[in-house]
Amino acid sequence: RRSSYQIQAETHAKAVGREVEVLVEGASKTNPQVATGRTLGYTIVNFALPENIASADALAGKIVSVKLLRSTTFAFTGEYKPTSSEVLQ
Repeated sequence: RRSSYQIQAETHAKAVGREVEVLVEGASKTNPQVATGRTLGYTIVNFALPENIASADALAGKIVSVKLLRSTTFAFTGEYKPTSSEVLQ
């Protein structure tokens, strides 16, 4: 019988490769160069800050696009994907 943790890990693994919206909370507790936020489903997503953003606090409270690269039972690691308006700036 599969545990709820196994089911959650399998569900997260299926989402890897997708681009999702993330509400940024601020810097990761373990690395200030990594931002942390949550998906609409309230799952944690950590992603490295792009070079043009000095601190995760600059993104806090904003919704950004993140491509999910890896998953665990409780969180994702992703890559920040700037919107077309951010690329033009």
